[in-house]
Amino acid sequence: MKSTLIVTSSNRHMEQPTLDAIDAMKRHGAYHVRQTATADVAFARCHALTMACNAIREVAKNHVLDVVLMVDDDMEFTLESASALVQFAREKKRPASALYVGINRRACACRWKLDGEGKQLYLVGLGLLAIPVPLLFDVEQVSPRFKFGTAEGEKMGELVEFCTSGNREGLWLSEDFSLCERLGGVYLPGVEAGHRKTFSIWPSATTLEELRNVG
Repeated sequence: MKSTLIVTSSNRHMEQPTLDAIDAMKRHGAYHVRQTATADVAFARCHALTMACNAIREVAKNHVLDVVLMVDDDMEFTLESASALVQFAREKKRPASALYVGINRRACACRWKLDGEGKQLYLVGLGLLAIPVPLLFDVEQVSPRFKFGTAEGEKMGELVEFCTSGNREGLWLSEDFSLCERLGGVYLPGVEAGHRKTFSIWPSATTLEELRNVG
């Protein structure tokens, strides 16, 4: 995990299993950037990823980081599953997401298109998503930038617009799907994660089998 940057974004208390997993990754050498206190989700994602890019460049003076792992505040996973996800993204040079489900027990992902080898790419939630740094930098380079400030008289900061949310031809496009589109789609390599609500929700055997059937 020594070449991995964990990125979290939350305006609330993080679930204990999430904190435990992040602590385990940090003990194995991962870096961590945490963005907080932002109610607007799209803004928070843009802020967090801007912080990540800046941190990568700062760390690069002494150490190379090649994968960003986005982690939501309510995910349950192991060091081994995070490592597998990061390694998959590193080898494929393409974003890779853990498979997790919402309260409706449906996967937080939808099929998008096939890659050049006929493998399925997805648009996914950003609960546990590994992104190769060169690809993230590519998106950063072609993205608009905007100024922001949180208090009167405060120096304005600059953020990169990595994602947006809004109306797309009569359908709502969320900020997570927007980011996945801009990254060129996401692989689901079969790594599972729990989604913490009042208890952890895990993918069912049926959901896992459906994933295997589409490759």
